[in-house]
Parts: sequence; C-alpha cells; structure tokens
Amino acid sequence: MIRSGTGLASGCRAVGASALQLWREHVGSCSVLAPLPLRDRRFWRVQLLVILVAALHSYLEWQEHSEPTTTVLQLLYFIPTALFLIPVVYAALNFGTGGAVPTALWCTVLTIPNILFLHHDLTRLGALFQMALVFAGRRIDRERALRRATETAMQVSRAAEARWRAFFTASPVANLVVDEGGVIREANPAASLLFGIDLGRLSGTRLAELVGPEQAAHILTLACSRVRAALQVELPSPSGIKACLASTVADLWATDGGREIQIALADVTEERQRGDTLRIYAANVVDAQEEERRRIARELHDQTIQKLVQLCLDVDAIRLADRSLAPAVLSGLEGTRRLVQEVIEDLRDFARSLRPPVLDDLGVVAAVRRLLEDASERSKLATDLSVAGAARRLPTLVELALFRIAQQAVRNVEQHAHATRLAVTVSFAEREVRLELVDDGQGFTPPPDLDLAANGHVGLLGMRERAQAIGSKVEIHSRPGRGTRVTVSVPLLLEGKRAEPSAATR
Repeated sequence: MIRSGTGLASGCRAVGASALQLWREHVGSCSVLAPLPLRDRRFWRVQLLVILVAALHSYLEWQEHSEPTTTVLQLLYFIPTALFLIPVVYAALNFGTGGAVPTALWCTVLTIPNILFLHHDLTRLGALFQMALVFAGRRIDRERALRRATETAMQVSRAAEARWRAFFTASPVANLVVDEGGVIREANPAASLLFGIDLGRLSGTRLAELVGPEQAAHILTLACSRVRAALQVELPSPSGIKACLASTVADLWATDGGREIQIALADVTEERQRGDTLRIYAANVVDAQEEERRRIARELHDQTIQKLVQLCLDVDAIRLADRSLAPAVLSGLEGTRRLVQEVIEDLRDFARSLRPPVLDDLGVVAAVRRLLEDASERSKLATDLSVAGAARRLPTLVELALFRIAQQAVRNVEQHAHATRLAVTVSFAEREVRLELVDDGQGFTPPPDLDLAANGHVGLLGMRERAQAIGSKVEIHSRPGRGTRVTVSVPLLLEGKRAEPSAATR
C-alpha cells in the first residue's frame, strides 16, 4: 500500500539532502575522486553486510504489515536500520572516504523503498531519524578527525615555539624583537651583554637609542622591503672604538595579529679588523712590488740599456777605425751590433711593462692606448680604445691599479681567449671612473672568488686584489663561446677644484 502526504515528501527531501551534502563535502569538492576499493574483498564483504541488514529490515517490516504488531517486533524494528552504522564506520576506518561514502549512499538506496512503501507517518519518521544517524555518525567522525588534527597542529606549534624560545635565549648572538614602530618588545641575554643594559630595561627601549636613528631607519626599511640581506651596523663603545655588527632581519607575527621584526646582531668587529689588516698587508705588498718594478725599470734604463748602447757605439767605432778588416770580420761585427740592438729593444719593452713612463707622465688613458698598440703589434689583435666623458688625471694609486688591471686583462686575451678583437672603454664621471674590456674570444666559466688561486687563475686574483686596494671590485662576465667582459668601477672623492684635462686628450 503506497502512502502519501507532506511528511513523505519532506522526509525524502531530508534523506536526499543529507546524501547530497555528504557527496559534496567528501567527493564533489575534490579535484580528483577517491578511488573505489573494488579489488579489495573486504569492501565487498561490507556491501554484503549492507544487503543482509537491508534484507533483515525488509523482513521485519513485512512481518509488521502482514501480522499484528507485537512488542517484540516493535523492539526489533529499530535495530536493523541502526545496524547500517556498522558497515559505514568499518568502511571509513579501512578505506577512508572512497569506501565510506559509497557505502552510506548504498545504505540510503536500499532503505528509501522501505520508507516510501512500507511506513506510515510515525514509523517513517523513525526510519528517517535512523538514516539521519548514519550520516550524522559520519559527520561526527569527520569532526572528531578535524579536532584531532587541530590538537596535533597546536602541539606542534607549541613545540616549535618552545624550540624557538630556547634558541632565542641561549643564542650567543644578540637578538631583538621589535615592533613596526621600532620599539623593542623582547631581547635575549646576549643583547643585554652587548648593549650593557638589563633585560628589563631593554624591553620598551627604542632601537634608535641603541644603534642611532639613521642605522635604525635602515634596519626597519630593510624589514619593510622584505628583502633578506645583511647590514653593517657600527656601535660606538665607551672606549671610542666602534663595534661592527652584522645585522640580519626576519619577519615575525605577534599573537595579536600585528607584525614584529626579529633582528640578529652578530659582533663581527674582530673579523672586520682582520679583514682590514689583510687589506692593508695586501696594499703594502702591492706598493712594495710597484717600488721594486720602478727600481728595476730605472736600473735597466739607466745602466743595462746604456751599457748596451755603448757597446753598439764601440762596434761602430771598430768598423770605422780599421777599414782593412776582412769581410768576414766586418760581417760578424754587423751581426753582433744587430743582436745587441734587439736586446736593447727587448729590455726597453720589458722596462715599459714594469713601469711605463707614459703612465706617470700622461695618465692612464695614454698608458692603456700604448698597451693596446703593443698588443696589436705582438699578436695582430684588432684593438679599439674609446673615452667617454672628459678625461682627467686621477690619483696615482687609482691610475696604477686601473693600468695593472687592464694590463693583466690584455695579457689574458692574448694568451687564452683566442680573440680577434678587443674593445676598451674608459668612462669618466664626476664621482666615478669606469674601465671596461670586451673581447670576442672563446670565453670561459668564471670560478668563485675563493677558488681563483686553487684553479690556477692567479691573474684574475691579482686583478681583484688591486681593485679592492682602491675600494672597487672587478666584475667578470663570461660564457663559453660568448667572449668575456671585464668591468671595474672606481668611486672618486673629488676635493677642491676639478682636475685639469689630461695631456693625452688635448
């Protein structure tokens, strides 16, 4: 007998809505559906259990409709529908969503006919209530899983915070937690020792009071830009010696949702002093080398070359004094004179490479021009020199360093690059001079700075050291088959009136 009414429609809609909601929450919202465990025998045993429960439920309901209802049947009536919870929970535990959702839907499909055709109003409500329990059980299981995951995440978060606080407290590096306004919120014992202020007084102190307004502004600006970099911070000490700090900035989020900044200040004063000492030592070595070059070049020019010139004059005097000499003797004297003349030219070239007089007399532009002319004569290399801006004389150390860098770069091109063309540009600006050398050779892969000597790139190492001695840096850009570009930019501090134009460019 088919029963009708608003309860039937609303009940069916309730069951359908529950099934649809379950499908959307666990399957429909996923980009990839959970695979059905069709090859697992346990899955089919679960479905068989669902069929048995449905059969038992149908049998009891037919008994209810064909025979008078007894108290026993009324008690057994609520058992079979509730038994649907067993296969659903079993499928959820063993197969996850891929097994639980199809099983719950299967239970719904098998139960709906009984609800439609075999129940009147009150019993229909009971069946609907039991089916709602099936879906509610799944929902409760999901909520419990979410709660367990949340508790686990909270435990992990608390453990991470405890580890961070332990590192923060025990770190030998001074650490400060500062808000966006530059006010210190937390500090570790190392910070208290560095600044000589109690921890209690550090909290609430402005960063500008510790490192100065300008340096504090630089640190906060770096933090706001979200760029991970290190700053050099100088901290005055009571003795008058400035301590050098390496500042590293990281973002933190406060418990109230605001933004905080963690600043690590490592004392690198000793490292900086050692670096300064090494640079001074390297500069002294370079000065000693240049002085030795100058002395050798002067001795070659004033003594050795002059003696060889005198030897040539003596040979000429012998030839002119005695014209009765045999032709073989005269030919030998002529050969000797040519050989001595070649030695003189070689020594002059060597002396110019040690310390070119044109560098001291006319400046770096003229010296580089002469360097390129000599390279073209030796190796048939096509060279080109360009000057940008108004050329002028530079400090002696700067001119010498630029010339030595250019000299080493030209030597590398001749010996290793297999290039046919070399272009050199010297650019003069108000506060900077720039030297750039570009060749069309075979190129190479530049090694890191620390590996230059280990890889046999002693020439490149010397170029970098000379650039560092004048407060600059050599940049080498090269790729195999793409040539090489060597660039060095030197900042200049002009004092007094501007230097006069170089005589080489007049």
